[in-house]
Amino acid sequence: MADDREGVQFISGRVEGCSSRSVISGAAVVFEELPFVLVTSIDSAVDLRHVEVGCLMSRGLVGVNVGFVGDEARTGLLVAGAELLRWAEFDDLLVGFDEIWLFDAAPKTVPPLGCSLCEPVRLDEHEPSDEIISWMRQSGCLVGLGDGYGTNFIASDAAIAAALHLVKA
Repeated sequence: MADDREGVQFISGRVEGCSSRSVISGAAVVFEELPFVLVTSIDSAVDLRHVEVGCLMSRGLVGVNVGFVGDEARTGLLVAGAELLRWAEFDDLLVGFDEIWLFDAAPKTVPPLGCSLCEPVRLDEHEPSDEIISWMRQSGCLVGLGDGYGTNFIASDAAIAAALHLVKA
């Protein structure tokens, strides 16, 4: 679906039978060059300050460039795309209900509390919320991905969605 709110064309939809891990692995060239990825959910866990970081650190998957964005209500883990690409190599990481946001400049905020791209949201049936569109516009977010039993996506333009193999070029 295309969405032209306030003059910026966002494209959104859903890819059935696809996970965020398969998007990451299938677009390795894009992720290798991507400077910032904001992770707001890993395998259903949203308390990224405590729950998942310890697991990632014990495997050597969180480097010195990791950071946190957000507040007590919602926190995201900020990593480089190449680091996220390494996570996708593990069979027990990024297994479902993951939410990631792609940036070319470091974000200062996380999506508003209550805004999610993971199941049960279905962007093939409904438009993205005004809150997500507004946050993406203000934060400079290029793409948001959220999976469950398929992968929802919203992208700032069709070219980046095509580069990630979410839509046909």
